Amino acid sequence: MLIVAEVRAGELIHDLGRAVLRTALDQAARWQALHPGPEVAVDVSPAQLQRPGFAEEVAGLLAQTRVRAGDLCLEVTEGVLLEPHGTSSANLRALHESGVRLAVDDALILRAVADLGRARQCQVLAEGVETPEQRRVLAELGYRQAQGFLWSRPAGAAAITDLLRSAGVTTGSA
Repeated sequence: MLIVAEVRAGELIHDLGRAVLRTALDQAARWQALHPGPEVAVDVSPAQLQRPGFAEEVAGLLAQTRVRAGDLCLEVTEGVLLEPHGTSSANLRALHESGVRLAVDDALILRAVADLGRARQCQVLAEGVETPEQRRVLAELGYRQAQGFLWSRPAGAAAITDLLRSAGVTTGSA
């Protein structure tokens, strides 16, 4: 835990976050060469969102990797949605306007997030769905997208690549 605290406290969080995002986008580009449509979701720390120019940095990485903004979902904590003004809000607004999808990573505030998403005309994504009952409740709350063990355990890049290949597409490289 000390390492995580050190990463969050310093500039390293920005470098690490950029590297994780770049790796995810590089992999998404390889998957999209095999089969159109794979999307990628990446956790973003509040510190990254508080950094001026973060949205432009994301746009630059999308351009470099040639991944469409709509194929990227950035997962944020609910706290960043509560700051109506400031750098985080400006970055979130710019990301949303560019087409990047945003997801809130906390199941405890599902109803509030669904309402906020509707009010701001944003799609919301529920995470950690494990049972058909959870899926039903989320649908009743207005969630049109969800992910979790109900559909699949986390899979590595090689497993996703194999899945896309099994879909019948044989062009491209992994």
